[in-house]
Amino acid sequence: MLALLLLPLSVCAKGTFFVRIMPDRNTLYAGDSMLVSVVLYASAPIAKAECTTNFSIKGGNCGVRKLNINRDATANRVREGQNIYYTLVWNQYVVAPTKTGRYTVPTQKFKATLQQVESMPDLFDQMMGITPKYREEKVIGTSEPYTFEVTSKPLRSTQEMMRSGTGVL
Repeated sequence: MLALLLLPLSVCAKGTFFVRIMPDRNTLYAGDSMLVSVVLYASAPIAKAECTTNFSIKGGNCGVRKLNINRDATANRVREGQNIYYTLVWNQYVVAPTKTGRYTVPTQKFKATLQQVESMPDLFDQMMGITPKYREEKVIGTSEPYTFEVTSKPLRSTQEMMRSGTGVL
């Protein structure tokens, strides 16, 4: 005889939640800027989120400007290996270091509420307007500190200066 082990929903479906700091480029020269996105990843839809740390850059003189984005428009789903994650771009920043050196974005900490599906009505009930039942799960997630190097811009060769028509370095 088969015995079924019934576990509480909280044991069966523990929510995964983490944060990534994602730059738009790998190489950055002094005086240039890059776009840095703070992206939330979750195993279930994100109902609410709150950042408990301030975005800052450590390591020297670096300009930081927060962009105004519509977070709801950035909600998406991505596949990584065997997992599908719900994503949300929390904030985007333009980072502009003025000097060469090593810069670090410290750990970003978040609290979030995920919506886990508790029961899904059948197709007929869905057509009649019955919605799924959700259970909210509170989670905490952090990002890894992100470190990047800023180097000086390479000098142009004589041929590059002749093609541009200027003799200025």
